[in-house]
Amino acid sequence: TTDMMGRMKSIYVLIRTLGTSGRQEVAVEKAFHFLGLLGEDFPDDVSLTDIQSALASTKTKLAKYSHDQILTSLPRLTDEKKHWAMVILAVFLPYVYTVCPNYIPLIACIMVDTSLASGLCRESASGFFHVGVVSIGYFGEVEYGYQLSKLSLSILQLFNARSLYPKMKCLMNGYVSFWVEPLQSTAMSLAESYEEALMVGDVEYAMIGSTVSCMQNIVCGRELFAMEKEMDALATQMAQMNQTYNLFGLISMHKAVCTLTGTQKDPFRASRIPMKDEDEVVSKFASERPSLVQLIYFHQIFVAIFCSKYEVVLKLSSEYQSISQRKATIHDIFVVFFQGLSSFRLNRMQKNTPELYSMGMDALRQFQSWVTHSEWNFENKLLLLEAEVHFSKGEHDLAEEKYLAAIESARKHRFVHEEGLSNELLSTFYKSRREDKKGQEFMMNAILCYRKWGAFGLLAQPRFQDFNVGKDVKPI
Repeated sequence: TTDMMGRMKSIYVLIRTLGTSGRQEVAVEKAFHFLGLLGEDFPDDVSLTDIQSALASTKTKLAKYSHDQILTSLPRLTDEKKHWAMVILAVFLPYVYTVCPNYIPLIACIMVDTSLASGLCRESASGFFHVGVVSIGYFGEVEYGYQLSKLSLSILQLFNARSLYPKMKCLMNGYVSFWVEPLQSTAMSLAESYEEALMVGDVEYAMIGSTVSCMQNIVCGRELFAMEKEMDALATQMAQMNQTYNLFGLISMHKAVCTLTGTQKDPFRASRIPMKDEDEVVSKFASERPSLVQLIYFHQIFVAIFCSKYEVVLKLSSEYQSISQRKATIHDIFVVFFQGLSSFRLNRMQKNTPELYSMGMDALRQFQSWVTHSEWNFENKLLLLEAEVHFSKGEHDLAEEKYLAAIESARKHRFVHEEGLSNELLSTFYKSRREDKKGQEFMMNAILCYRKWGAFGLLAQPRFQDFNVGKDVKPI
């Protein structure tokens, strides 16, 4: 037993060192090998059918227990081999997400099945949490996933695993809580988990929490120049701590922000990583790190929608969704939103294309479901999609009503960039009806919102040239 413990501790350190130093592919390969030696075998490939089957089986087992019973009635895990399998499964999950995300559902189900059959350990929390994430991402079961994430934190508290609290809080706020709680709140909690993670020596999740916090702050519409400064400091810190795991995604995000602000800076060159731009990163990591490629596509989609480049949005959205069809992350949600808006806009430009209209309606139906879980985060987006539907159908009075409601909802819920976007789309609606005075009024409202956001690179585009936007920058 002593020999096994010493060897497994070495394996744990090896996997984590490989993962945090940017060699996630090797970390995952090693972990799968050692898990096989411990009796946990995985298929060569994972299909949606495999995911559905595993999750259905695990949920059937879970249904026999209340959450209180899981916490009070299950024994502690004492089997040494199973315990070390749980440790390895928990430690390599973030690298699986980057390298081969389709395996996450199987891993999560194995961890929960082991906990129910053989007993709880502190690593069980990770399994229950990820079954919750999978339930949301693949099957839209938001409340079920949200409650499982809370159970995960209770399991850590049961084991007094204080060193893992910051990691779990990071995961909860980064992947689950925003489905229910205001995005501004979860972004703030992620920023707080950075300090908490450093206090317990978890540098890896301090960096992950900071990166996801930046992402959530951007989609919340936080002032862009403040985000630039934060990402500058974070990139420097990641490089100093050899946390290359998140650095490529952060640099891509930083570039998107610089593009929107009009700052003449190349984050790729400033970071000194051995790649000149996003295209080179995508080319290198297309098969090795699909989740990183998705992040890069999302940052490009985010810039493109505000630049009215709807064809680009649809092209990149298709590339993004070809990697994974799950809808679990905040960028998954926004890709659906931007894809829906672009589909409706292009549908009108191309004189009613059924395929585009259908794509827009799919997005609308998604948000009709999601808004039931968080009016704060999703109401203004649903209203804007509804405005576009009515505009497409020629129902102009209803379209105007929904545009105005979308603007008010975005203002009420503090999404200043989406308030600007809604004003701009309403402006184009009025101009299409030759109501130029109203069109100019709402375009000016959009500009004021974009200025408040700090998007002066966006405002340098030709469509704003007749307005005084307040800063001399080159157009995007």
